[in-house]
Amino acid sequence: EFMIRIGMMTPEQAMRILDDLIEVLKEPKVYKFVHLPVQSGDDNVLKLMNRKYTVEEYRELVREIRKKIPIVNITTDIIVGHPGEDEEAFNNTLELIKDLRFERIHIAMYSMRPNTRSASMPQVPDAIKKERVKIANKLYEDIALSIHSDYINKVSKVVTTELGRKGSVIGRTINYIPVVIKDTMVELGMWYNVKITEASFYDLRGQILEPIL
Repeated sequence: EFMIRIGMMTPEQAMRILDDLIEVLKEPKVYKFVHLPVQSGDDNVLKLMNRKYTVEEYRELVREIRKKIPIVNITTDIIVGHPGEDEEAFNNTLELIKDLRFERIHIAMYSMRPNTRSASMPQVPDAIKKERVKIANKLYEDIALSIHSDYINKVSKVVTTELGRKGSVIGRTINYIPVVIKDTMVELGMWYNVKITEASFYDLRGQILEPIL
């Protein structure tokens, strides 16, 4: 068995090919997963980052994909502490996280790079950036845990993809959520019905019920 994961794309790219993207996501061999980095939930910061979309355009993009593919897992990236990110801008990013409830967010603290436009702007103090990263991560982890907890005591179809630690096997749900299985007798590359027994913000844990033939 094999599955295809669509790679990361910018919101502008996804908007241009939205209809085709949705049709591809409907294919049975394609994970219901899209990586769409938003970077910030504030329009002024997006302009300073030279992004070519607004927060509302991003919201509409996510809503349209979810409307057509309800189980889709949308992952995003956020940069915290970019020059120009004041308290209001940071709060706008938190509101976007609350609104769109991403299952996975890669949150990075802005670091200045020489000879870039942002390097010449007034910088956000490191202490503030670190605190904002902590706040954003806590919000994301709480939301992701809430989403993943809904899987507990339910059965998910999982394809085994790799060996894990301490005798475990790692699999993926159809929407690319990692599932840790404590069973070394399973074959890699096979589909199984798995009862989910535990959840964290990062992954699920479960027990195999039977193979899907």
